[in-house]
Amino acid sequence: MKKTIAIMLMALMYAGATMAQKAVTKKPMLEKVTAPDAVVNALKEKITGDYTPVWSKTNNGNFIAAIDNNGSKQFAEFNAEGKWLSTNTLLSFEQLSEAAQKKIKEQYAEMQVAEVKKIEREGISAFYKIKLVKDKDSKTVYVNDAGFVSE
Repeated sequence: MKKTIAIMLMALMYAGATMAQKAVTKKPMLEKVTAPDAVVNALKEKITGDYTPVWSKTNNGNFIAAIDNNGSKQFAEFNAEGKWLSTNTLLSFEQLSEAAQKKIKEQYAEMQVAEVKKIEREGISAFYKIKLVKDKDSKTVYVNDAGFVSE
C-alpha cells in the first residue's frame, strides 16, 4: 500500500512539473527614449511651466512625456509628428468640482478614493477617471465637472 501511494505521489509530482508554464518575459510597454524635436516643441506649446520631461515611447510609436510640473504629475502623449493626443494629470479628490465630489460621495459612500486622473483629449470635454477601493474590491468610474457618473 505504501509503495502504491509513493508511486502515485511521484507520478503526480512528475505530471505537475511537466505541465508547469515557463515564465514569459514581457517587453515593457514603454521604452525610455529621446523625443524628436517636433514632439518636444509640441509639448512646450501644450504645457507651460518649469519641468524636465522624461520621454517614453509606446509600442504603437507614440511619445509620452512624464512631467512633474510644480508638484502636478502629468503625462502628455503625442504622435511622432508632434500632434497632441492626450494629457493625464494626477489630482487629489478635493481638486474635483463640487458637483463631481458630491456625486461620488453619494453614490460610492462605502468606498474610498484611491486615485483621481484628469483626462484631456482632443474633441471631447475633459473628464475624470476615479479608482475607488473597499477592502479587496476596486471599481473605476468616470465623472465630468457637472457630476455625471459612468461606470
